[in-house]
Amino acid sequence: MSSKTGLSEKHRLFLNEYLKDLNGKQAAIRAGYSVKSAKVTASRMLTNDNLRSELSKRLKEIYDNYKNDQEKIIRELAVVGFSRITDYMTILKEGMTIKDSDEIPEELIGALSEITIAERKDGKRKTIKLHNKIEALKLLGNYHRLFDENFNKPVEVNVRVKRVKEF
Repeated sequence: MSSKTGLSEKHRLFLNEYLKDLNGKQAAIRAGYSVKSAKVTASRMLTNDNLRSELSKRLKEIYDNYKNDQEKIIRELAVVGFSRITDYMTILKEGMTIKDSDEIPEELIGALSEITIAERKDGKRKTIKLHNKIEALKLLGNYHRLFDENFNKPVEVNVRVKRVKEF
């Protein structure tokens, strides 16, 4: 039995299997319990206080990681959606020059899709391609429900009240 969690090795194995698909019966089977009694075993194990406590802790960790992943995705979409070519190039009368990598903030690198340097007769040709800005803005707009015409729209509700005599 683990002193840290209060779970036996079998309980810990069951918990790890249960977290894969939240199916108690299948988790019990995968953890090595009898197929015939797997459903009852799972039900019994899920009432164990130590196991439930550890399950709650692990589910919270999973949720927190999911929330962090969600925030990372939104942040990356924002970088792509709000980046401008001038974040990566300087536009002068004589032409354009690509900024040195130390001039581009690290958080903006994610908007770059491609950098190409090609040798030509008249010198090197450098091109920069950014990820699809419109698609990123659409995804952000959908996430924030900016394009949902019914969101925040006043709804008219008619209510009829009928009085009932009390006896």
